[in-house]
Amino acid sequence: AEVFIKHPTIFPLEKFDYRTYKWALGLLWSRVMDFQYVDNRSSSTGRKKGKGNKNKIPAGNRSVHLRCIVPICDMFNTDFQGEMSHCYVESKRSVLLRAAKDWKKGEQIFINYSPTPLSRMLQLYGFVTYPIPAYNSIQLWAAMDSNHASFETVSKKIREALPGFDPQTTPFSLSEKDPLP
Repeated sequence: AEVFIKHPTIFPLEKFDYRTYKWALGLLWSRVMDFQYVDNRSSSTGRKKGKGNKNKIPAGNRSVHLRCIVPICDMFNTDFQGEMSHCYVESKRSVLLRAAKDWKKGEQIFINYSPTPLSRMLQLYGFVTYPIPAYNSIQLWAAMDSNHASFETVSKKIREALPGFDPQTTPFSLSEKDPLP
């Protein structure tokens, strides 16, 4: 929020509302890559002058989560049997793309997100792969504001179509064999 206050001519508050925020966040989240790695460097919990520091965390004991945008990588198509994976190399502060085959000129490159539940793919990246594995399903929450003008009408239609189902408390489970509620 400080940047908006410090630079109102660049970031006029009337143009940055919740809808714009959600759009920007969706754009960002659909492009980021998440990495987990172990930080092998020693780090201290407090800076002290002099030799040695009793507060050092031993190397290899600090798990780090990193979320970043990696140019070009967000353009690769996804395939869970894809022959390329990715990891973060902390010592080089870079992303390593590892191919399991040689690529021919003009050949499409697929990135493999590793075994990731489709619900997580949908939530984080805004898409799922196809075909959906038979064992996998996506949970779709469709709760509605009970104060909304059409709440009763919609609730009645859902109860008629799906007796005993309450979308306020239970998600729809979507799978390839049963794609629609």
